Amino acid sequence: MVLVPVLLAVYTQADKPTLNDLRAKYLNQTIIVSGTVSHSQRQPALVDWSPAKATGSIYRVDLSGVPAGIKGNSAKIIAVQLHRASRTTVNALGEMVADDNTADPYVDVIARLPDGQLIATSGYAFLLEVAIKLVTDQIKEQVDVEKAIPAITGKKLYAVELSRLYPPDSSLEDMTDLPTRDRMRLGTLPLLEPLEIVTVRYIEQASGVVLKLRLPDGSYALTFNDRLAEQDGLDILGRVAGTLLASIPSDLTSREIEAIKHRSPVKGMSVDALHYALGLPEKDNLVSEGNHQLVYYGGRVYVYLDHDRVTDWQTVDR
Repeated sequence: MVLVPVLLAVYTQADKPTLNDLRAKYLNQTIIVSGTVSHSQRQPALVDWSPAKATGSIYRVDLSGVPAGIKGNSAKIIAVQLHRASRTTVNALGEMVADDNTADPYVDVIARLPDGQLIATSGYAFLLEVAIKLVTDQIKEQVDVEKAIPAITGKKLYAVELSRLYPPDSSLEDMTDLPTRDRMRLGTLPLLEPLEIVTVRYIEQASGVVLKLRLPDGSYALTFNDRLAEQDGLDILGRVAGTLLASIPSDLTSREIEAIKHRSPVKGMSVDALHYALGLPEKDNLVSEGNHQLVYYGGRVYVYLDHDRVTDWQTVDR
């Protein structure tokens, strides 16, 4: 399984929700407004949400972001509609298509805040989970985590190059806001070495869990994960692990493990192992069918793949 710090999902055709499915899941539900705060604008903004306004039977979404202070507030979902660019009533055969049957639609979800303000988030089903946390899910998450604290305290997690760990004095904003979270992220971490969980705390206003970890040198680091609901197939340790691993994957070879620890590619390495060692590439150039050139470190390292296996790499002095 490729671990990435960005929400990704792959649906089979049978798994793709329809607009009607999304309405059944979200309509009239109370949610916690979630998402990512950016400080790149004049005022901190919650970039996953935008102001909305009723215009007849539909809602107009102004893609401009909303104040960061809205994050963590409760809201009630009042509408789920096809996004403007996705609306169609006739298919290629000239047949009428009911909106409710649109599969895997790109939608606008409209929510009303307690003060009456309307806000909207837009996306496909798997992207909506970044911005929307159902109150029922949050309550279940909090109960699950708090019940498991005695069992997971003292357990070990394992960092890879994709993992996000932060200094022990980091605030919640340091670990969640853009671009702060990238600037504050600890750089050189021991990879695939046991990191002991010493403190676990569910943060209700952030709908996520903070872990304090003891590193092999005795120092400490923090990590935050607000994606617990997306890991329902895992045990509680796997769900709270976030961008870390709950165990060293059994399909890694001894050569791959050593290469990951040294942050180096090795011939025959799987693409998953490469991501553990170097992180995600800055560019992925398709050379030919099944053959890719991955670019790292500003063009200083090139790794070549043949059907998801490393065949060669080169470093360039710049």
